[in-house]
Amino acid sequence: MSDRRTFLETIKEIASSIKKLLDATNAVMQVVHPSAQLSVEKRKREFVHYSKRFSNTLKEYFRDQNATQVSISANQLIFQTTLLIKTIREKMRRVSS
Repeated sequence: MSDRRTFLETIKEIASSIKKLLDATNAVMQVVHPSAQLSVEKRKREFVHYSKRFSNTLKEYFRDQNATQVSISANQLIFQTTLLIKTIREKMRRVSS
């Protein structure tokens, strides 16, 4: 975070990755069984919630320089990403079985 340029590039990469994950999730929603869509949609909503929280934390960071909160929020976003991917993987296995 000390190198502002690198930090901003990292934020752009994270934003791009979030968009790609949401696009992929929407594509998966088209092929999973309707009964599985509910759990994938729930995880997606949670992921979006934590993505927004991360974004807001970054905005606050540029005002108050609280790096601890950015780290906490980033870890929460990573956890939500993992949950979303696990849920999708589980539901896709059931489709292919």
